[in-house]
Amino acid sequence: MKTYYTYIYRRPGTDEPFYVGKGCSGRAYTHLRRKDKSYMANTIQKMINVGQRPEIEIIPALDEEHAYFLEECLIQAFGRKDLNKGPLLNHNDGGKGSPNPSPEVRAKMSASHLGVKKGPHTLTGKANISYAQRNSPIVAASRLHHSEVMTGRTTPESVRNKMSTSHKARPPFSEEHCANIKKSAQARGARQRAANAAAKEIK
Repeated sequence: MKTYYTYIYRRPGTDEPFYVGKGCSGRAYTHLRRKDKSYMANTIQKMINVGQRPEIEIIPALDEEHAYFLEECLIQAFGRKDLNKGPLLNHNDGGKGSPNPSPEVRAKMSASHLGVKKGPHTLTGKANISYAQRNSPIVAASRLHHSEVMTGRTTPESVRNKMSTSHKARPPFSEEHCANIKKSAQARGARQRAANAAAKEIK
């Protein structure tokens, strides 16, 4: 059984916290071996270069959920540096929530994607993607979870009535639009058949 905890990295000499995380086993100490160019890794490396090491405080948790809770509480209490609320180098609010980068980080992420073109993929590339998705344990687990969540669930009658009214009020498609839909479906089918054939060759 795994023993979870929350950990705090503090600056030597001042005891000031600069990072909060959650983990188990030796997770708290992996940052000491990081070689990437992040602010966190650079901060630790500068300490090591002058013969110092950050002080690591371990706070035992009851379970993983409790560790997430403590992480989120501590980040909120100490405050993030990128939001000008405290000394922490964390780029999200911790816990199980979605990432919450600062506006500056969001701008950098957006700028890094400008001008980057995605695709079009070759038939072999599409076949590789299709094969990987069909055989991915993550995708399979996601489908199973969705199936379990949706089993027995019904759409409320009020929602069904609104959907029906919306469809009835929509004007019929023009002949040109119907022709475009048919043409698009045929092209998509042809691409899928070609991708399936390429996937069989890969196997």
